[in-house]
Amino acid sequence: MKKGDLLVKIKPDTYIANVRSAEAQYMAAASGKDLAEASMKKAELEFKRHDELFRGRLESESTFLEFKTGLEVAQAQYQSAIHQVDVAKASLDSNQGRAGQNHHRVAADGTVSKLNSRLGERVVGTAMMTGTEIMIVSDLNEMEARVDIGEIDVVLIKPGQKARLEVERICDRKFKGASRKLPIRQRTPALAPAVAADSRKKRPSLKSESASTNRRISDRACR
Repeated sequence: MKKGDLLVKIKPDTYIANVRSAEAQYMAAASGKDLAEASMKKAELEFKRHDELFRGRLESESTFLEFKTGLEVAQAQYQSAIHQVDVAKASLDSNQGRAGQNHHRVAADGTVSKLNSRLGERVVGTAMMTGTEIMIVSDLNEMEARVDIGEIDVVLIKPGQKARLEVERICDRKFKGASRKLPIRQRTPALAPAVAADSRKKRPSLKSESASTNRRISDRACR
């Protein structure tokens, strides 16, 4: 597969429904904001009228305070409506962003080395849950063979030392590589040489044998 090729397409029905629901909530929040604004303007006009009456001593203080409190409540409701619009807009943007992620393309050239999900199967991918591993795309031009080495042989291996790799199913070819790491442990030492391989003739999970320049070593598996 080449970089940019369409890799997988997820059924967008759920995403589309979420976007429509978010749009409806955003429109309802916007209408609530307009209603709160109208109520606030009405409360402002009533307060001004009763303020003039109170200043002219034509209205009691309790009535004046009632309309003053009503104005403050209307202003608070208007601010709350503004925040509700912001919340609904953020939810809409989030759902629209997720709706645009149902098409996944290849990030780099590679080969599908493992396919875990088939056509029609359900997959999950949210911020609160571990996403479903649909497939693995690998670069098979370079592969790594992990080799178990005995305590006697491990002292003969050095990082960067050249090695040859024989694959069980490809008997007529030997692959060249070099040791990369030597994670020596107390009881079970191991050598993990990185082996360059031709992606057209070598596949992962094939049994192989590895030979260093000093001693021949059996490998359990190559991946």
